[in-house]
Amino acid sequence: MFQENRPEFQLVVTFDEVGDKTKVVFQMIFNTPNECNKVKVIAIDANEENFDKLEEELKKMV
Repeated sequence: MFQENRPEFQLVVTFDEVGDKTKVVFQMIFNTPNECNKVKVIAIDANEENFDKLEEELKKMV
């Protein structure tokens, strides 16, 4: 049996039209500040990498 020991969180992503662009708001909501702090050390860089990948995929679509 494989069990991950990661804090659970709710992910909320919103897309808002701003002129001819799209503003993306990405929120990770944790149960406690302690859980957030555990993830924060890797999440910022990992999320930046994810947005870079998203940007590359979106360029292929237009």
